Amino acid sequence: METTFTKTIELFPKHTKELLPVTFSVPPGTSLIGIRFRYSPMEVDDLELARNLIEDKLQSYARECAKTDLIPPAVAEYWQERLDPERFLPLRNLLNFSLYDPEGSFIGRWDSPQYFDKWMTIGRETSRGFLVRPLLPGQWTLELEVHALLSEKVVATLDFSLDVCTEKRWFAGEMHTHTNNSDGKASLAEVIDKAGEKGLDFLVLSDHNTTAAYPDIPKEGSPLIIPGLEWTTFHGHSVAVGIKEYIDWRTAGRGDDLSLKIEEIRRQGGLFSVAHPFVIGDPLCTGCEWEYSNLDPAYIDTLEIWSGSWREGAVFNWRAIAWWNQLLEQGFRITGVAARDMHRLSQFDLDDAANTYVRAFNCTQPEILAGLKRGDVQVSLGPLLLVTLRADGKEYSLGDTVPISKGKEIVLEIDCDSLPEDGLLQVIADGEKVYEKRTDGKSSWKIQLEAVQRWCRVQVHRDNPTFAPIVITNCIYFADSPE
Repeated sequence: METTFTKTIELFPKHTKELLPVTFSVPPGTSLIGIRFRYSPMEVDDLELARNLIEDKLQSYARECAKTDLIPPAVAEYWQERLDPERFLPLRNLLNFSLYDPEGSFIGRWDSPQYFDKWMTIGRETSRGFLVRPLLPGQWTLELEVHALLSEKVVATLDFSLDVCTEKRWFAGEMHTHTNNSDGKASLAEVIDKAGEKGLDFLVLSDHNTTAAYPDIPKEGSPLIIPGLEWTTFHGHSVAVGIKEYIDWRTAGRGDDLSLKIEEIRRQGGLFSVAHPFVIGDPLCTGCEWEYSNLDPAYIDTLEIWSGSWREGAVFNWRAIAWWNQLLEQGFRITGVAARDMHRLSQFDLDDAANTYVRAFNCTQPEILAGLKRGDVQVSLGPLLLVTLRADGKEYSLGDTVPISKGKEIVLEIDCDSLPEDGLLQVIADGEKVYEKRTDGKSSWKIQLEAVQRWCRVQVHRDNPTFAPIVITNCIYFADSPE
């Protein structure tokens, strides 16, 4: 959907040498911002005024030149012969602007005449003079630079065009990726090529304790690369997702609550993800097992509940899911994610390693991070569930909070047209299995829920020795409705 609007600003000579902010709102789902800028008159239309201004300036400049004897006489004579005011006509009213996102980050600068009365864009197509950056939703600032206003009045016109996606869709990603900048076997470019072949939309770059691959991140193209690092300590691993700069890990002793480190991640706009918490640790995998018992779970944004191959990691993945359930029961809203912990390109070909699917307006870093934080997420081998909860005449989906009141009917609707016939579909509510049916090729279910207190989610498993999952959704949450 395209949204257009215009802002008109009247300017006067008193505004010369000022910076004038013009704000505009960018909604979630915006993939392109177009701006067209013009002002009138561009040239000073009062020629007599212009000549007088030029004459005054040339005379004052000549007087300054006469105060020095360092100018060779021939140069002074040559310059005097060229002091014709007509040479400097027409005089221009001169305006430019710079652009800043809601965080105050510089996005670029409009410099006439190359863009005068022409559209420039940022987003999926970015014009010269502007930086390739995510289009953060919120209030943007266009700062008019008033360099010279010589006419009695100048009218500036700003036309805006925003391409906004109003429908969310699912984007597939890998949450934990290594390159040969740490102990991965492939370069970032090779990882990107392989991920693209597998249809992934985004990757979280998470080399061990280094940001060395950041300069290799492409500014444009697919899949989207979200910068991060695997914070690899002596007592557990975690992924800082979406950070901008290195964060030192060395002061994190086993008894540390990690609050200062996690606050730094959040200051950089990132998320804190606990990695493979129940992988067998020392001495088999040094430092891999999560031992930070003093961590406040409120700091955890995402948790790896399906790490790597399910066949290889069924036990520690089930333990991760059990811990996730426990934390959810304690009232912590933590998003469960999948992660291959990708070190070799062949891991993209594993048939029992899941993708993390995030529902968002578009595949940009702010949108993906917002979806992860909210919990609009499924982990899956491919099939995706459409989960809709109906209560009090309203619809809710993953990540939503449902206000409930006693006696109200709550109906959970589940749709999927690509589940295997040997699957077991389960609804988990408040840590308990409240519904189970074989899929048997069926594509939709309607389930009435009773007495749900905190949350519910849906999962589909195969009936095999490891009870291997096909898809696990995140939660729909519940809160008491005010009477």
